[in-house]
Amino acid sequence: MKSINRLKEEHRIIERGMDLLRYFCAQLSHQQCVASNDLSMLLDFFRDFADKWHHGKEEEVFFPFLIKKDNHLEQGPVAMMLHEHEQGRNYLAQMRQAMQQAKWEVFLEAASEYLTLLSAHIQKEEQVLFQIATIYLDNDSDEQLWQQYHHLEEAMGEAFYSHYAAVITALEERYLGSKE
Repeated sequence: MKSINRLKEEHRIIERGMDLLRYFCAQLSHQQCVASNDLSMLLDFFRDFADKWHHGKEEEVFFPFLIKKDNHLEQGPVAMMLHEHEQGRNYLAQMRQAMQQAKWEVFLEAASEYLTLLSAHIQKEEQVLFQIATIYLDNDSDEQLWQQYHHLEEAMGEAFYSHYAAVITALEERYLGSKE
């Protein structure tokens, strides 16, 4: 199902960003300097790509599709996912504020919580929600979801996805070595 595969593909890019955040946290926990511009770019990635782009699709298209098919999901797994999206936004705001104030212990705590949350969140989506979705997705509904995703992507700009994929690749090459 291409609508689910698209979300999984985005998860893989988000996980690459998570690896970078772990790297920055390791540097900071050893009192190493980090390039604030690069760290800021990474936080922008999580805000813009993981939240606005990816979570936006889930909140505006994927979750409503699931609820329409089974309204019991609204109070269970979907409610949990929405709550976790809000938690993630709060952790991102804490990291941004801590970075601006050079409060690195606060940054590290918020980053640790964010990474734990996001890892579990992705796992729940892939092992629970996506599995539920396959019950309800046929070729027509899959195509409808795909078209709705595409509409949201166009609204954010054609180059949005490729820009953030390139940002992650550049940061990986700079800090983690080439991923090729």
